[in-house]
Parts: sequence; C-alpha cells; structure tokens
Amino acid sequence: MMFLSKIAEKTGLFEMMAPSSRTQNEDTNIKNTRRDLASQQGSAEKLSPDEELARKIQREEDLRYQKLQTQQKSESDALKNGMLALKQRVQYLHKSTGNVYDAYIAGVHLDDGPDKPYYTIKYTKFQNKLDKDGLEKEELVGVEKQTDPDRLERVPWNEDAAWEILIK
Repeated sequence: MMFLSKIAEKTGLFEMMAPSSRTQNEDTNIKNTRRDLASQQGSAEKLSPDEELARKIQREEDLRYQKLQTQQKSESDALKNGMLALKQRVQYLHKSTGNVYDAYIAGVHLDDGPDKPYYTIKYTKFQNKLDKDGLEKEELVGVEKQTDPDRLERVPWNEDAAWEILIK
C-alpha cells in the first residue's frame, strides 16, 4: 500500500483527491521531497544560487568524510596485519644523516611475501642548490624512495593532515 501511495504522491494524484488531514509540516516535507526529486531528475525547477552552493558544499563535505573514514579503516586494518596502508602518514628515519622526515606511504610492495613488505614513501626536504649567481640557496625538494618498515614509524591519526595527503 505504501508503494502505491508513493507513486500517487510523485505523480500528483493526491492533489486531485479530496484534501487530507495532513499537517502543514507534512505538506512542507512532501514539497521538499518533490523538489529534491525534481532536481535529481533535471527538472525545470531551479534552486537559488545559495541553495545550489549549500548543496555543493554538503556534497563535498560528504565525500571528504567518506574518504577519511575509508582511509582510517584502511590504516586500522593494516595495523591488524602488522603493515602500513597506502597514503598513511609516517615518520621516516634517514639512517645515514639521522634526520627524521614526515612522509606518507605511496606504495605497498609484497614482492618478498606478505610477511616482508617494503614501502615506497614520499616526503619533502630542504636541499642546498646553487642559483644563477652561484650563491648557495636552500630549496624544498620532493623525494620518493623505497624503504623497509624498520625505518618507518606510524604517527597518530590527524584528519586534516590525512586529508592533505588524500587530495594529492
């Protein structure tokens, strides 16, 4: 019965029938539902620019939330398996210099078996370079390299920092 009511509601059949005892709030909900359906179907009914902007922002926030939840679950699942997840934030220890860099996992490799993973990481560091005039200048450069898990350390979950990596 509910299915037929929904069809009658969508087609406007209820409006041709005798008025019901619906409240004004119920009528508003029905109109909002019709407006939403019409906008989804590309109807001629247009939203105001403010409504369009609000919907766009809401869709972006929903997508951001969904991606962050997926990343957090991937990291949690990887931890259970003693591994790191793709796009997970880590700290990388550069053994020869002793420097520690904020990095993220750009690739997970299981060539040597699931019990011996290695990772491709990406990070940035300052490097001295000579400019046109022959003066030494520090420049920020991107680094991509493969490394073993013993040089990597997990960092606590941070939604904003994780998002910055996810949108790269």
